[in-house]
Amino acid sequence: REELSRIRKLTSNYQKGKLGLGGEKKGGRNALHEEENINDYVKEVFPKDDNVRGLIYKSIEDKELFDGSSQDELSEIVDIF
Repeated sequence: REELSRIRKLTSNYQKGKLGLGGEKKGGRNALHEEENINDYVKEVFPKDDNVRGLIYKSIEDKELFDGSSQDELSEIVDIF
């Protein structure tokens, strides 16, 4: 019930314009977010050597999930793996 209530509230807030789309699209993706939490995000990078980075990059670059990602975005994704 709580999850359903939360989803209904998010949907309602989105329809009322209380949730943003991350600004105007400039070649990247825009994600729904609760504006109160967006400033709390801290990107965490996990150190890895070039061989591991290359292996991760090759494993994700051709996946449908990442089709719309730029090379910089893919690099950031590799950083957080």
